[in-house]
Amino acid sequence: MKSRVLEWVKSQCDGSRHVVEFGAGKLDYIVRIRCRQRTAIEICGEYVKLQKSTDALTVIVADMRDYRNLGLRKFDCALFVDSIEHLTKDDALKLLRQLQEDGVRIASFVPEGEYPQTEDVWGCNNPHQTHLSTWNHKEFADLGFETEQWPGFHEDHETGDAFVVSWSPA
Repeated sequence: MKSRVLEWVKSQCDGSRHVVEFGAGKLDYIVRIRCRQRTAIEICGEYVKLQKSTDALTVIVADMRDYRNLGLRKFDCALFVDSIEHLTKDDALKLLRQLQEDGVRIASFVPEGEYPQTEDVWGCNNPHQTHLSTWNHKEFADLGFETEQWPGFHEDHETGDAFVVSWSPA
């Protein structure tokens, strides 16, 4: 399953000038993207330590909602993999709108509907691992995103559905 997500991530991000992954976790995806510059924003520094190599990668331990205050140079692609649902709906919508205003391409992988998570799956006691919002692909379509549903993607969950979305500036 992870390989399907990686293939999609690469199709969205490879060739970009500068990709920023928001809520990058253990950095599994950002380290595999081919672009000039890669930046990971992750609120839990313990996750970053789980990655063996961060060569040719800038890692910022911070809250993704504060990206405009982090001194990031211009970037052209924002990536979210299983991370947007860790924000409240209001905070997530504000962040997505800011990225759209900034003219940044957005690519996101999201669980569809209720997908409860209240504990840190990687054992680092990260209090931010809780899912604070639920999403469906129509909500993203209403924001101008292209959407693609991935039914049954999460085999360990009763609905198991996920979706991917992308948005590009005109």
